[in-house]
Amino acid sequence: RLLVDKRPVRNRQLRGLYLSAARSYLFNQVLRARIKDASWQTFEEGDVASDLPSEQSLPTGPLWGRGRLATRQRIGDLEAAVVDGFSDWCHGLEHAGLKQDRRSLCLPVSELNWSVSPDTDNSVIEVAFSLPVGGYATSMIREIVDYREPERHHASGSK
Repeated sequence: RLLVDKRPVRNRQLRGLYLSAARSYLFNQVLRARIKDASWQTFEEGDVASDLPSEQSLPTGPLWGRGRLATRQRIGDLEAAVVDGFSDWCHGLEHAGLKQDRRSLCLPVSELNWSVSPDTDNSVIEVAFSLPVGGYATSMIREIVDYREPERHHASGSK
């Protein structure tokens, strides 16, 4: 409603949260497309490099706002095609006073350490790592942990 219908949100904090969520959603759509074509970790001609400290150039995705996409060639075409279905959102974000920005598609993880407790009945895994500003530990954990609920078997033999 804020972006498409131009309905005002008087609560400044809530308005900022909505705008941030919309930008993140568009960014995630671009990231999804880059994951799908296996280019999310590979810096290509036409990409814009991340300013995060890293040994290699990391590709970035758009945080929508006023201004032109900085990417060119295939990557620029991919980003434009992804956000094409969200032109109302893009227009709304531009007119909300936000400037076009970029965020790394993958975050370098440093100081990664892990250990497993010796208790075999209730194993505990401890993980420690550092992420740059803007990185979310919950996202990192989601990517490295494969967790499953234990199967439950009923005494009657039925599931």
